[in-house]
Amino acid sequence: MDNSINNPILLTSPYYINLYAYYYRSKKEFYMKPHTHNRIEFMYVTQGHCSITIKNNIFNLSKGQMVFIDANVLHNLHIPKQESCRMLNLEFTFTTKENIMPSTLSFLKEVDGFNNFINSQSTYIMLSDSGILMENIRKIITEMEYFKNELKVQLLIYQFFTDFFSFYKEALLNNNVDAYVNKAINYILNHYDYDLRAQDIANNVGLHPNYLHRIFKKQVGQSLMEYLNIVRLNRSKKLLVSKNYSIQEISELVGYNSRQYFTSKFQNTFGITPGEYRKTKVPWHQT
Repeated sequence: MDNSINNPILLTSPYYINLYAYYYRSKKEFYMKPHTHNRIEFMYVTQGHCSITIKNNIFNLSKGQMVFIDANVLHNLHIPKQESCRMLNLEFTFTTKENIMPSTLSFLKEVDGFNNFINSQSTYIMLSDSGILMENIRKIITEMEYFKNELKVQLLIYQFFTDFFSFYKEALLNNNVDAYVNKAINYILNHYDYDLRAQDIANNVGLHPNYLHRIFKKQVGQSLMEYLNIVRLNRSKKLLVSKNYSIQEISELVGYNSRQYFTSKFQNTFGITPGEYRKTKVPWHQT
């Protein structure tokens, strides 16, 4: 049977997660040939550095990072010269063996992030761990090696999958946040000379203004309008050293409708008026 987590049969029939193998791998200056296997694999770096190539995509991993590789996906491990790496591997298959735990479908469809993964049709994930996933792995191995309580092992495995795909969803949200914020910044940089409102920026980005404001403030440390004003004022400083424009013209060129408002914003930000700034940079210029 195809043990790929993307296999529709696993999601529509009573199959159950089964820990096929777990082992430590500690290598130095090592190269593993590209290969596939019919098992889902989690590789967790506990020490050192290594590179994982998955379908021609190279990922550099260090301590606290891990990668999920679906079954039957081409991959290989490379540890460069003068480098060493210690990894913990978990390999999963699926079984029809009677189990008191919920089936794969009934369990995973309730896990945050799993549906995102299935919909993406991806075959691998790389995550950075804050320590929670490593602790889950340690508990699984300890239970299997010393206490051998099958029910507890199953509970711990399901907890591991829950946390992993929840962290995956969080990583997706963070990536989306970065993309939205970068798009807002690019829009501001290219339209600062327009009569911009937060609503205009949000419309371009495709988010509600209140939500964009929250994520922008969190990422940048300034509100949309604060950032817009800084962009405008920094641009005005460059124009002020030119003899080609009056202060009235500069205020309009950077997006302010009023010279008085521009002067007020400039003085509140830099401690001097635009005219005073111009005289410090271009003493011969008459305003």
